[in-house]
Amino acid sequence: MIEKKHILLVGPSLGRGGAERVMADMSIFLSNLGYEVTLITAYDDIDYSYKGNIISLGLKKKSLLLFFTSINAFFIWGKLVSQLSPDVIIDARARRNPFRELMIHLFIYRNKCRKIFICHRSDLEIYFPKPRIIFRSIYNKMSKIVSVSRDIENKLNSLGLVNTQTIHNGFDFNKINMIKNKNHSFEEKYVLCVGRMDDNVKQFKHAIECYNNSTLHSKNIHLVILGQGEQKHSLGAYARLSSHSKKIHFMGFVSNPYAYFNKAEFLIMTSEFEGFPMVLIESLACGTPVVSYDCPTGPREIIQHEKNGLLVKANDKQMMTDAMNRMVQDNGLYNKLRANAKNSVAHLTMDKIAAEWQSLIEGI
Repeated sequence: MIEKKHILLVGPSLGRGGAERVMADMSIFLSNLGYEVTLITAYDDIDYSYKGNIISLGLKKKSLLLFFTSINAFFIWGKLVSQLSPDVIIDARARRNPFRELMIHLFIYRNKCRKIFICHRSDLEIYFPKPRIIFRSIYNKMSKIVSVSRDIENKLNSLGLVNTQTIHNGFDFNKINMIKNKNHSFEEKYVLCVGRMDDNVKQFKHAIECYNNSTLHSKNIHLVILGQGEQKHSLGAYARLSSHSKKIHFMGFVSNPYAYFNKAEFLIMTSEFEGFPMVLIESLACGTPVVSYDCPTGPREIIQHEKNGLLVKANDKQMMTDAMNRMVQDNGLYNKLRANAKNSVAHLTMDKIAAEWQSLIEGI
């Protein structure tokens, strides 16, 4: 039995996004390992199961009073850290604003507990603000900077950070197996896209354009898109301009995406950049092969080209269209990819990832 330590997880929310789902999963496996877990989130959104005590700072996106509520949240956050006196803080926030980050390190993270920062995405500007000469010194004093892919760790090293470690995102095979066979309302054959629509990172227009230019619609294979966000309306309007719009379906946020992963012909990912994309892992865990841009970072660490999926040059829409056609035209290749899908991510089970986190926490 390990000594019970108090771990504070800090992040934006437990709603909708992949990084938010990872934080929720962390709260569960850390609690199951015997740690006391408290989550502090900026926003109230909760879409994922979690364990531990959760405290929201109560911020509201696009509120006219956001500036003032943010100042209030800052003081509440500082008071909570002081009162809770955690042994370890694991911080998964975006860290864009240099002034705010300096204030956090001077007034909230001034206590002597161990601190771990997580980098979920390859665009390190959101984690490593300028002037970097100052933040390089601050970050190198952290107990560890954890990246979710080896390519992100290499980028961190190139910026002068030395206290780095890669721990991939994991998934719960048991959870997937329990709910992936549940029925959903869509009955036609389909390929799948999944992601938030708050910005253009997922580049859903690429997926829609490539689908329109492919042979999939002629074979009565539809395009299903799961996700929610500010751009959903404009993406729907873009899709309606297509002559194949009746075969493009926006299903919104779905609490059980695994049922869709499980029954899809394959998953399409056209992101501009990623970290270590959970959608690829979850699709493969359901036995569904994937076609993805080779964007920075993560896909090449998950996809074994022509073994469990197809890896396409980043932002090359013609190559993506060709790859989608190949998936429905080459039955031998497709069957091989589907047969290999699940075992290709067996090394990313939640138990293994939990053990890596436990080793880190106990070793720092």
